[in-house]
Amino acid sequence: LHLMSGIILGDVAKIVRM
Repeated sequence: LHLMSGIILGDVAKIVRM
């Protein structure tokens, strides 16, 4: 479950940073 959350958070962070 933690891995899924990390992937989602990473994707969101990437979009926000873009």
